[in-house]
Amino acid sequence: MIAVKKIFTAKIAKVAKKDKIGNSPGKNQEIRLWPGIVLLFRDLRVGRWPGCDVKGKTPIHRSFACAFAGLFYFLRTQRHARVHVAAGIVVFAAAAWVHASRPDWAILILTVGMVLSAEAVNTAIEAVVDLASPETHPIARIAKDVAAAAVLIAAIAATAVGGLILGPLLWARF
Repeated sequence: MIAVKKIFTAKIAKVAKKDKIGNSPGKNQEIRLWPGIVLLFRDLRVGRWPGCDVKGKTPIHRSFACAFAGLFYFLRTQRHARVHVAAGIVVFAAAAWVHASRPDWAILILTVGMVLSAEAVNTAIEAVVDLASPETHPIARIAKDVAAAAVLIAAIAATAVGGLILGPLLWARF
């Protein structure tokens, strides 16, 4: 078991020479999950990630700054997120055009939010899997595929909800 532990540590140390954010290995922490599995994590102190460096503010300001940095990263880098936002805008425009009721608006907003949240969780899972398993691995592929399936399920459900709410209203307009 000690040999396996040394192999895992050596492999991860090679990967962590310089990560995507530009951190050297000295800024990473080694966390031992159990014998044989060692992971290197970025120093998780507040204000260390790009985009949420707001020193001198209250913890709530730092939390919101990091959340908005994540949101902007999500929208800037994920093509499917932008597709879902565009679809949401189309749905909201159609709901405004047919004068949807308040409960209908609430359901549509929650449904679009559900799809965007599922896409954000999918992005986070993919990032964590890429960090934990830089090489191609069948279990890593399964994790990514299941996360993508969750987004697909949410999108199909949102399409059904949109059709049930807006379908009769649009049919009445034409």
